[in-house]
Amino acid sequence: MAQQKVLQQAVLRRLREITKERKRLEREVEALDGEYAAMQLLAERYGVADQAPPARAIAAKLPKPTEAVIALLTKEPGLMTRDVVERLENAIATDSNKPRRLIRSTVEVLRRRGKLAKGEGGALTVVPSQLMRVG
Repeated sequence: MAQQKVLQQAVLRRLREITKERKRLEREVEALDGEYAAMQLLAERYGVADQAPPARAIAAKLPKPTEAVIALLTKEPGLMTRDVVERLENAIATDSNKPRRLIRSTVEVLRRRGKLAKGEGGALTVVPSQLMRVG
């Protein structure tokens, strides 16, 4: 029992560290986005061609649908399927011309495979065994 408590505390401590680091990185990315937008304005003003990365390179940085669904529901358990679809519609790597349908299908497949659970009123949560695999 004592070993389990130590393990639980270590897991929680690491989750807090990761959350803190993610927040720091998100702030850094926001700052870079602001700088990038300012540089784009200057480039337009001075007629400099934009050297934007190709769409494929941008898509490669986005998470795959399954990873995105698990990560979102780990971060915010209790969302409804429609909320998951709304939040991830433009935030996943896909070539599909129907990303909303893809996300809905992904949620249903994960639920059937036992990786997600549907609670009262359709609230989705990640099954505890999946929490350790995120990140």
